[in-house]
Amino acid sequence: YTKIFSAHDDRRGRPPDADSLTAADATLAESFDAVVIAEWLENPSTVAWLGDLLCFEHANGVLANRFPSLKRRRRRRGGKDFEGFRGRSYESADFWRTIAPDLEDLATRNALDLELYERAARRTEHRMTRHWVQSQD
Repeated sequence: YTKIFSAHDDRRGRPPDADSLTAADATLAESFDAVVIAEWLENPSTVAWLGDLLCFEHANGVLANRFPSLKRRRRRRGGKDFEGFRGRSYESADFWRTIAPDLEDLATRNALDLELYERAARRTEHRMTRHWVQSQD
């Protein structure tokens, strides 16, 4: 089973708080066998950990064969002059007044996301380091 976490905009109910962060962290720690940090996929210790976990060949965290690129292609926006519209919007004081509450909400949610990421990253790094040391013996 694989679950990819991504952002969604759901502002129904109460905003997330420290209890939500604790619950999300507990879910990651207890309900998932492995949390993979996408930014670490080319790190040899990540490759070794995933290779041994998912049974694919590697030599001390280095793959002999080429693996798929994770780069995304940038799609172009079509139609209207979006960049021009965005530039004019950013220059408007009314724009910033209107979105101020949304920006405050976004900052609060991002702070919780960053803290959850840090917790998951520390736990994942600990698991990978322990695995790397044990596999080198």
